[in-house]
Amino acid sequence: MSQSPDNDHIDLLINSWNQLLPGKDFSHMELATRLLRTVTLLTKEIMPVIVNAGLNQGEFDVLATLYRNGGRLSPTTLYQRLLITSGAMTNRLATLTEKGLVQRAENPEDKRSIDVILSTEGRLLFEPLLDSYLQQLQRSLNSLEPSQQHVINQGLRPLLLALDARSEA
Repeated sequence: MSQSPDNDHIDLLINSWNQLLPGKDFSHMELATRLLRTVTLLTKEIMPVIVNAGLNQGEFDVLATLYRNGGRLSPTTLYQRLLITSGAMTNRLATLTEKGLVQRAENPEDKRSIDVILSTEGRLLFEPLLDSYLQQLQRSLNSLEPSQQHVINQGLRPLLLALDARSEA
């Protein structure tokens, strides 16, 4: 099977497996490999936007989480929402604080705890970055019709819910 406009790299890979081991079910491998390759290629297209802003993916995620939650959260809430360890969050916050993008401040409701606040510099960096990020996503996904995007979104939801449930168990 040669690569044609209707065949992607994964089609060729699965065809090779089918020739080597006829009768074996490679459908799950096909789907998983296509998902993983899509993520790899999409990440390759999106990361320059984040890197050009002087951030890595983890730092972008912290700023995005703060921004969409009013600019102020506890470190615990942040690491829980980002599904990372407290140690990883500590490192990200240290770097973002050094860059002047976040600040730490007393929690007004509990003087014993500290909140993380998106600084003015962080907001000024993040708002245009978000626009660039969304534009790049649109360019990256424009080969799909809106109806196809909807079908993929809806189709992946049950898989993501099942995988999330197993990771929490």
